[in-house]
Amino acid sequence: MGNQKETQKNPQYKYASTREKLCFGIGAIGKDAICNLVGAFLMLYFTDTLYLAPAFVGVLFFVARIWDAINDPMMGMIVGLSVIIFAIVMYLMIKVMIDRSAQNIALMKVFGYRKKEIKNLACNRNIGKCSCICFVIPQF
Repeated sequence: MGNQKETQKNPQYKYASTREKLCFGIGAIGKDAICNLVGAFLMLYFTDTLYLAPAFVGVLFFVARIWDAINDPMMGMIVGLSVIIFAIVMYLMIKVMIDRSAQNIALMKVFGYRKKEIKNLACNRNIGKCSCICFVIPQF
């Protein structure tokens, strides 16, 4: 017990090794190469084809980077909130479907269905699978 309190007070952090840093860097090479290729092409297109001033194009690219730095976290928050809102809406929709079919479920009890049979009819396992698939697929 004494060791647990000491480790909680002074946590030991594991730093990334050089190999791990190198692997993360290699993973980003493809994305960065495409972004730089498109940026270089756009720079040449704007200056040589559209005859825009190079200083203006540089400022345009700089403003785009600043906008991207501000906008990306906001879009991440919007996506995160949309997942939560989607889960709440799915819960409410399933609850309404079960509440509306409560009378039919009660009539099934009168006709002699067992609880397990009613449960399979009312809350079919396929509904859960379909809602999970519909929740996961849009994330990709």
